[in-house]
Amino acid sequence: MPLHSNESSNAFNVELERENDNTSHWLLRLAFASSIESCRWFVNHEHWLLKLRYALSPLKEKAEFVKSIQLPYDYLTAPQKAELYDMLSGSTLHSRSVEAEEFVKVPWTHVTDLVAKRHVLLHKGFAYVPSSDFFSVISSRFRDQLEGEMDRMCRLLLANPIEDRVRTLLDHIRNSEHEAPQKQVKFDELSAGDIEASSSHFPPCMSFMYGHLKSDKHLKYNGRLQFGLFLKSIGLPFNEAMLFWKRAFSKFSDDEFNKSYAYNVRHNYGLEGKRANYGCWNCKQIILGPQPAPSDHSGCPFKHQSSEQLVATLQSTYSLNELQLKEVVDIARSGHFQTACSRVLELHQPNSAALTEPVTTPTQFYEASLAQASKKM
Repeated sequence: MPLHSNESSNAFNVELERENDNTSHWLLRLAFASSIESCRWFVNHEHWLLKLRYALSPLKEKAEFVKSIQLPYDYLTAPQKAELYDMLSGSTLHSRSVEAEEFVKVPWTHVTDLVAKRHVLLHKGFAYVPSSDFFSVISSRFRDQLEGEMDRMCRLLLANPIEDRVRTLLDHIRNSEHEAPQKQVKFDELSAGDIEASSSHFPPCMSFMYGHLKSDKHLKYNGRLQFGLFLKSIGLPFNEAMLFWKRAFSKFSDDEFNKSYAYNVRHNYGLEGKRANYGCWNCKQIILGPQPAPSDHSGCPFKHQSSEQLVATLQSTYSLNELQLKEVVDIARSGHFQTACSRVLELHQPNSAALTEPVTTPTQFYEASLAQASKKM
């Protein structure tokens, strides 16, 4: 559910929005505390929601939020900062100097994301986090605390079962929310000639591969697999897929295509190999997959591309201004790849319903963009 900025209090009842949000949070805690698996699902999505809301908040409210959190860590005093000055100066900082930054000393295991990106100084088992990265500490503690509270609630409910009337309501809430990301969408059938018109609704990963396919008349194996399964999932049948790929690989003769590439298309549709019914790769599979080689255009642009490459990828398909591009790149650079993709969808298709949950599959982005465009017609 959306929460408007505090600055919008004249136009919206922000207090009521926050009250409803708080009520729904506790109801969902109760609903998802029925099993360890449900608890994990709920924690993951609440953690994602916190990151998304923080990323979309005005700078002033971000600063006020961080300041309002009483972190149980020690801030560096002036003498301590002077003692560690050389090491702090050599660590990866932002545009501010050591003197202008505040630092908090935390166990390094509490900020593994910052450690992985080399944003902090590591010294004797502790990470020294600059104020510009405090939210990472808050985010980590939020997740740990919520996991602990959900575990206790789960144990409490096992020992004290809820009455049938309430349990039925909670089961309905849990099933409707928990199963939603797994829904199978049936798209209208596409022809090979429909792909170009449909490409304006492609998510950035697919748009990037499609652009290079048109210019290079070729995609490497991982790209053909990732893009081919996406096309299959949005309604391109086998015969039309074979026609599409033959046209796309126009620099190859029919014999070369049939010898080197036709098998891949048939395999995607379960007509070769173990004849499995393969589906589109989801975001987790793409993000956690291997780093693409420089000449391989597969993968997730938000994770695998540099900031400059990402800007070029987004500019090629989506009408985003400089501030919007910077916002998306900043979200991606902070490691929130699916949040960045969700933000592109929101900017590309305002009022898209997909933002009630993170983008978890390329087909979800495509479906939401297509649906919103249809409403405008």
